[in-house]
Amino acid sequence: MSRLTFFFKSLRLKEILTVFLAGFVILLSTGLQVPFQLIADSSIKANSSDLIYSGSNVPDSDRPDIGAKQQKSLPSLPNQKQPVLKRSDPDAKILERVGEAFKDATSFVKDTADSASARPEAKANPALGQ
Repeated sequence: MSRLTFFFKSLRLKEILTVFLAGFVILLSTGLQVPFQLIADSSIKANSSDLIYSGSNVPDSDRPDIGAKQQKSLPSLPNQKQPVLKRSDPDAKILERVGEAFKDATSFVKDTADSASARPEAKANPALGQ
């Protein structure tokens, strides 16, 4: 009898029951979500009469995506020419760009240094000079 009680104590029934209960709760919660998904899926109405495929008569459709009716109402897109990039020598203007970036960075550092030195807490205390 003592072997049997030792065996049940060594099983750690609380942990096993907790795992089974958590698994049951997960299965139950996912099982309850299925009817809501079915309701959501059934509310989607697929109207196959509006589908356009090859051989379809587009003007007969209620809502053609882009057909003869809508093509006239759409604004024409302006065709602007794109700039031509010279890819033969990519290092040609690299020094100029680095120099410009360095000038921008140094002006920022100079501005922040000037503003920091203009602060009153950076100046010497006149009371200590007496």
